[in-house]
Amino acid sequence: MAISYQNALALLYDTATGILKDQGPSIESIPIDRALGRVAAEARASPICTPPRDTSAMDGYAISSGATVDANPGKPVTFIVRGTNAAGDEPVELPNEPVDGCYPCVEIMTGAQFPISTTKTPFDACVKIEDTVPFGEKPGFQSQQRFVLTRPLPLHANWRFAGGDMQKGDIIVRKGEVVRSRHIMSLASVGVTKVVVRRQLRVAVWTTGNELTRERDGTRKNSQIYDSNGPFLTAALREAGARVDLKGILQDGVQSLEEALDSSEATAWDLIITTGAVSKGKFDFIVPALENMCAQWIEIMDVSHFSVCQVIQSQLPHAFASWSYLSCDDFSVKLLNSQNLQSCRWRMVVVMFS
Repeated sequence: MAISYQNALALLYDTATGILKDQGPSIESIPIDRALGRVAAEARASPICTPPRDTSAMDGYAISSGATVDANPGKPVTFIVRGTNAAGDEPVELPNEPVDGCYPCVEIMTGAQFPISTTKTPFDACVKIEDTVPFGEKPGFQSQQRFVLTRPLPLHANWRFAGGDMQKGDIIVRKGEVVRSRHIMSLASVGVTKVVVRRQLRVAVWTTGNELTRERDGTRKNSQIYDSNGPFLTAALREAGARVDLKGILQDGVQSLEEALDSSEATAWDLIITTGAVSKGKFDFIVPALENMCAQWIEIMDVSHFSVCQVIQSQLPHAFASWSYLSCDDFSVKLLNSQNLQSCRWRMVVVMFS
């Protein structure tokens, strides 16, 4: 029976949500250096603005832009260095008034705070080193003590304003968003060391069919093709933040899936994805195998038993079931019957693609 793509997604979501809710708390707080690829369980906002204060965007000299209003090659303005401010230093304090025709300035490094003027005229711009002309100094690696400017410098030139990168309260990572490297950089820049994430979904991926192989050693038969669905699904799920086991290729036959699921490893997964063998053909064994193991087929369009559903966007058969197991070591999943199914918690979602 055909259902829409959106309705199919809704069925998957509702069933998975119910199963995960039964399993209890599924979030944890982890250091940001371990959060890459995880799904944020809550939004994280910046506790501060960054940069936290006005700073220089360039290496150069902090000056008063007003002193350069009339600067030109015929009427250069002379500055004399009165101090140095490096990134992390407390700002230098000094009067900003010309002496003998020379205006004071402070050598300033990228990320440093601007000097504080003890007079009315502020240090309100940074001129880049390469835009200055040395005055009466021998060339070399020493900081030049005097230089001239031959053109005006705008107010707040090469100036980074406080909060220019991020304001306090800005959302860095949103709830439900996969944490990427850019989020980690932003979180670290505002002093956030931990982030709350959802428990990683544990997924097993199988592909099916005797015609498939992953061997790259020249042993591939002419009748075989390389498996691409398995590696693709594994990569896509990991991109979405899941912890994925690419289990292998199931040979055509009911026993292969039953043996795969009848193992201690099966208790570790929240979701099983298989590709192929889900239609009505002779070698479509996934459905019979899960029925043998008492899978619960999700009701689709009032169909209470198994139904292969046509997902409109692909027009290929897909199926969806939940499956559980007994925790008692004395029983295998094959011994589940209709009576003890009523008291058994559904533990896992099985999604099958054609």
